[in-house]
Amino acid sequence: MIIAPDKDAPGKHYALSVAGIALAQGASIVRVINVWQLSDWSSGDDLADHTVPVEFLDSAVDACNLFSQTELDPHVVKAAASLSYGDFDRLKKRLATKLGITVNTFGKLVKEARVKDRDAETPQNVTTMFPDDALEPWDEPVNGEILFAEIVALINRHVVLAHSQAVAVAIWIIFSWGFDSMNICPKLLINSPSKRCGKSTLMELLLCLVRRALPASNITPAAIYRSIDKWQPTLLIDEADTFLNKPGNEEMTGILNSGHTCALAFVVRIQETNGEFMPVRFSTFCPQVIAMIKNPADTLIDRSIVVTLVRKLVTQRVRALGINSSNQMKDTRRKILRWITDHKNDVSFDIEAIPQISNDRARQNWATMAAFSQVLGPQAHTMLLTAVAELSDTSDIEDNLEIDLLTDIREILNTQKGDRIQSTVLSKELGKMKERPWCEFNHGKGLSENRLSRMLKPFKIEPNKFRDGAVTHRGYSVAALNAVFDRYLTVKSGGEA
Repeated sequence: MIIAPDKDAPGKHYALSVAGIALAQGASIVRVINVWQLSDWSSGDDLADHTVPVEFLDSAVDACNLFSQTELDPHVVKAAASLSYGDFDRLKKRLATKLGITVNTFGKLVKEARVKDRDAETPQNVTTMFPDDALEPWDEPVNGEILFAEIVALINRHVVLAHSQAVAVAIWIIFSWGFDSMNICPKLLINSPSKRCGKSTLMELLLCLVRRALPASNITPAAIYRSIDKWQPTLLIDEADTFLNKPGNEEMTGILNSGHTCALAFVVRIQETNGEFMPVRFSTFCPQVIAMIKNPADTLIDRSIVVTLVRKLVTQRVRALGINSSNQMKDTRRKILRWITDHKNDVSFDIEAIPQISNDRARQNWATMAAFSQVLGPQAHTMLLTAVAELSDTSDIEDNLEIDLLTDIREILNTQKGDRIQSTVLSKELGKMKERPWCEFNHGKGLSENRLSRMLKPFKIEPNKFRDGAVTHRGYSVAALNAVFDRYLTVKSGGEA
């Protein structure tokens, strides 16, 4: 590379800056035309002001010889500070030799430059809220399998979880540091049937390990999208059962739902700007943890990695988190940051990494986790696939009355003959299912034919008149019902729904 700068102070600064960048990017030699010694050039002149022969370029001098160390070194250091940690590790020896200093000294100079760059870019109030913005990555490259095992061990030390649950949480923690490389952002839903099952403990542990943790035990819809748009945090919503499922709070559920897919993760609001009301778009794309007793709306479950906690047995022992836990886990966060910095470009979403499971959205969620587990290592990925098999089916916690109705109608049809079933027969058979909700409808009188018709209408299924000999009935086509079953009911292995 040959640099021909302007003959003035800005030109010299430009030459130094470009030389520093070129050397840091791997150029073996960078030469500069010493225009400051050209007597026929006036101050501010450049190549466009003069006609020069090709041989003019032969006068270029090695930048390391033309400029003093005090001039060139800061520009090389600054350029090296912008390299990824992997590239820096590969180039640091050559660059240190080029500058005539030891690798250790060069590493310290680059480390100081990185801290200065972060301090200049980060407002003080944000640094206070997210102190890990100034976190230094681990000094050495980090083995993914060892890091993964370390996080799983931390989780098991403090919370009672099934192994697959600990695996899912560990990979989700790592995902929170590199979520912006993905187009899908699955939430982590932590639920339990009752209190004292460890939700708050797990939330505290996550607070110590995820990127840019922003905890909230209550939050408004506006605060959700404004916080996400401003800070891109990992949003940890605790005690969600006290407000998320309340009547009239559907807006919050919709906002949380919107953050699942990057291309659709926006809400638009009218906002006053300089006295004029204008539409403003807010991002809702960030890692989100929701902790609650029982379950949120089905749409949130659909967009989540679900970890259901149970109360520990008296024989099970875990360690309580200490007051200084965040500081104690700082090295783990540094290792995660280093691993993400070195491997973020290696992480790639592949839906085929996950076998066919209960639904397409669940497959997207787990494929996002697999993008990280595959790079962490074969053991981590094998454990994740086991977790997928054990945790991906959330049908047992989804409260979808219409799907339950289809499931029970299919069971009834398995015992009936003919190509149609009467509305009265179907209602009565549903009412006989004592452990199902249908007998409780209509103040205990059972599901009426009219209510049954209304519940099936969204599936484009309506009762029609048909003749059975001389008698006319109203009822449903079995073929039409079977077509709906094929679309909406998952068939598990062995053919059981």
